[in-house]
Order: sequence, then structure tokens, then C-alpha cells
Amino acid sequence: MMENVSPTFCSGVISLLRLVPYETKKKFEYISPSWKLACSAYAENSETLKIIVRPKTTCTRWEYCFVGTKYFSLEEMLKKNRNMTRINNVVFQYGKMAHQQFREISKEELKTQLIPYVAAQLNRFSTLQCDLERSPETEDVLGAFYKASSNRASFTSITMNYQGQASEDFLAAQIEDSASCSVILRGTGWPITVKHHLLTLIAGKAYYLNVCETDIDLDPVTFASIFNLWLKKKTDSHNKTSFPQVSDFTAMKQIRPDLQIPKDREFTGVEWSLGEKTTAETDKHRLGFYVHQKDTYISFH
Repeated sequence: MMENVSPTFCSGVISLLRLVPYETKKKFEYISPSWKLACSAYAENSETLKIIVRPKTTCTRWEYCFVGTKYFSLEEMLKKNRNMTRINNVVFQYGKMAHQQFREISKEELKTQLIPYVAAQLNRFSTLQCDLERSPETEDVLGAFYKASSNRASFTSITMNYQGQASEDFLAAQIEDSASCSVILRGTGWPITVKHHLLTLIAGKAYYLNVCETDIDLDPVTFASIFNLWLKKKTDSHNKTSFPQVSDFTAMKQIRPDLQIPKDREFTGVEWSLGEKTTAETDKHRLGFYVHQKDTYISFH
């Protein structure tokens, strides 16, 4: 049945799936000549895009740049077949970027036209980078993006600062998906409730979590929760988590002293043995809690 369908049908199926070209080729090209022809047409006509958004001086006017086979305008993108376009990288940042053609847009058009389009065209696994300082204007715009994209895609790499409640809601929505991810949080203002989401990330999908450039402290209760996740083997064995520097390890040393590994005087931190590895009876799971430069690293090995 799959071998005898028309090229038009094949093209329709492939465009609806919105896969990247190499995935399309892998799944369909060898079924029949019609599917091969449709795969070639899709690879030639589809676009995988990066979108960069930045505020102008007053933040009432903004600029954007779609980066693909050329620098597209929003008007051009709206005319394209949406099944043939995917956005896999979203960047909100300041600064001049050489050789990139930016177009001006009002804040209202950004919120009502560009952001909804970007959210709808996000690829299944995308990356997000937000380096904008928090202000009422940026909070308004980024809040609109976070609300529009929360349930649209699973981001595999997230770098963001706090831009109001929508930031935390967005992070919580990302946790629900099964894809593993790298998360870097920055800036101040993160509410205490974000620690719940960090614990969920550590217990689930995050293979790298860094909050060193925030005001999120690693208090003994939070660390005790992380410790118990590792002890129960409910976290990835390759997980690495970084918090702002902890200067006083007194409270940490009270956590399961029976499992702690003695260290010499030059060692700053605490290390625990967490049981046998399945790969070698003589090798131990170890939870390390270290200070390195300005950051506190928690590693499991």
C-alpha cells in the first residue's frame, strides 16, 4: 500500500510531520520512487530557522532577524507553507551582530504577530537563550513568549533569567516532557518555589543544571532533598548541578555522616559513598559536594 501512493500524497504526509530533512530521508526515501521524490522536494523547499529578537533603546520598538537560507521578513514567513518551516533556535539578546539583517517591529506587533508565529513553528526539540535584563517592557514581551511556547515544544537547552511569573510557569511546563535538557538560570528575583522545579529537573530530565549566576541559594534542606534523590538512585548518574558558592559546610556535614568519605585538610567540601556500582563491585557511587572558584558543584560519579 505505501509503495503505490501518489507523489502528492507523499509530499503532504512528509510536510505535515515537519521532520528535519535527514529524518525524512531516513524514514521514507527507500519505500518507493514517489516517497524518494517527495523527500528530495521537502529537503529542497523546507527551512530550518533561527530567530533573534532584541530591544531598541526604549524597548517600545524592537528588532528581529530570521536566519535561514537568507534573512527573511515576518511578512515573507507568513506567506510560506507553515508545514515547510521549523524554528529550532530562539535568542533574545542585546548587541550588534555583524552580517545579520534586522528588521524593526513595534512591541505590539511583536507580541501579537511575531511571537505567536514563532511559538507555532517551534521544532519539537529547540534551544532557547535569553540574556535580556529584566524590566517592565522585557517582562511583558518575554512573558508573552513564555505563555505562547510553554506547551508548543520541548527545549533541550534553556538559558534564561527571571522575567516574571511566566518564566517559572514556562520552566514548570518544560519539566513535564521526557526529553533530557541542559538548564542555565541567571539573574535575581527567582521565587523560592523555583527550588521545587530544580529538584524535579534533577530527579528527571536535566543532565546539566547551573544556577550559579542567580540568587538561588543551596540551603541544607534543598541539598538534603538532592542527597536523598541520589541515594535512592532517582537521578541521572551523569548529572552535574552547580549552585552559588556555599561558604559554610557545617550543616552539610550533618547529613548522613555514616556515608561520608574522610578527606584531608586541603579538601574543601564533603563527599559521600552511595553504594556499589552495578558495573564493578569494588567501585562506589559517590556524591561529591565541592567548591570550585565561585561556584558549588554537586556531581555524581
